[in-house]
Amino acid sequence: MVSLLLVGCGKHYWGKPGSSFTDFSQDTRECAQEHAMYMSGNKEYGIVSPDLYRACMKSRGWTRQQHQDPPPPGWFRGIEGDEIVRLDALPPQPHLEPVSDLPRCERGATAATARDSQGRWRCRL
Repeated sequence: MVSLLLVGCGKHYWGKPGSSFTDFSQDTRECAQEHAMYMSGNKEYGIVSPDLYRACMKSRGWTRQQHQDPPPPGWFRGIEGDEIVRLDALPPQPHLEPVSDLPRCERGATAATARDSQGRWRCRL
């Protein structure tokens, strides 16, 4: 009974043995651009057909599976719906944190944002 409750939990991710995030980035962008119904004049944004996008990714050797966040290493988030997307950008990857050159903050603050007039870092709570 427990296994029945777990089915359908988690988000879908793409994985391919021996592939890197760079490989995924190239394939997902190419599949999105090939199967987009363009909305903007410069073809920067469009609506991607989810079925055609998935078929394209599968033809390149990628497998789509559900995983809990964060996914295991080697699994990446692709296009899942038919909303307008930037065709040269990737969906957010929950396990790839943005890199910042700002120092970590203390006491529960989440990020350093700027130096104050005395050179101390101000942090966002």
